[in-house]
Amino acid sequence: GLACGVTLAVVGGRQVSLVFRALSKTERPVYLTLLFLIGAHVSPVDWQAWLMLPGFVALRFLGKVVGGRLAARAGAGTLRLPPQLGYALIAQGGVSLCVLIEYLRLVSGPTAQLLLDEGVLAAIVNEALGARSFPKSLQNAAPDAPALALEVGRGEAP
Repeated sequence: GLACGVTLAVVGGRQVSLVFRALSKTERPVYLTLLFLIGAHVSPVDWQAWLMLPGFVALRFLGKVVGGRLAARAGAGTLRLPPQLGYALIAQGGVSLCVLIEYLRLVSGPTAQLLLDEGVLAAIVNEALGARSFPKSLQNAAPDAPALALEVGRGEAP
């Protein structure tokens, strides 16, 4: 998936826009099916997962915000990144859930189950936090700076 995305970004043009539209129509149904199937393996009564959840989410949130600020500062001369980049990185996504379910399938046992429970609970919380924090990442540092926009499939330099 990542290699395909990089290839499309390099190629650019109309094909990227067509692929983006096709994938955007199928992404949500596939993601919801993935969540449904993974949810069948979660044990919500695992008290250890609930106990670790606040610390994991808080440390992950802090790491994303600080890491985003450092990345925006380090790439300031090369890339046009929003100053609050870390807020756009809060949502966890489905790849981490796929890794967790594969780990449970390959290793199994109580530790693997605990990791799956923790990961799924954290993904739910992080998705909710990401939805609320993402708009903050689009705010500009200077009021006269041009608005940040994502242009998909244009194939041209900013």
